[in-house]
Amino acid sequence: MNNTWVSCVAEKIFKYLIGDGVHAGKIDHSDSGPVTIYLYGLNETLEITVDVTNDVRWTKVEDKLPKDGQEVFYYFKSTGVTPGKYYGMSEYGPEFSGPMGFLTGDVTHWMPRTGEDSHDIPEFP
Repeated sequence: MNNTWVSCVAEKIFKYLIGDGVHAGKIDHSDSGPVTIYLYGLNETLEITVDVTNDVRWTKVEDKLPKDGQEVFYYFKSTGVTPGKYYGMSEYGPEFSGPMGFLTGDVTHWMPRTGEDSHDIPEFP
């Protein structure tokens, strides 16, 4: 999820709720922080904050690669989800390494690994 997506959803919410007494709305956001949506009714203000920085999704290798040396979870159909590291491009393709060794050109998806989730293996959809 990115802020552009959240902004589009917020605009649709505003349009939908106009008939329910919401007469105005505002979106505060930056490219890297939380998005705050304000809905102004006749007697109250509703504030909704969405932290998009913690909403991590799987990224296709063909769309974007991790930074060289980045700790990641990677997905390869034969082995499933594995914690490891991205080493950069080799002559055979993107190179990932984990407990079972190196994979070059076989990984299809990846997601960043943080210190807090490094032991919890995420599910691949």
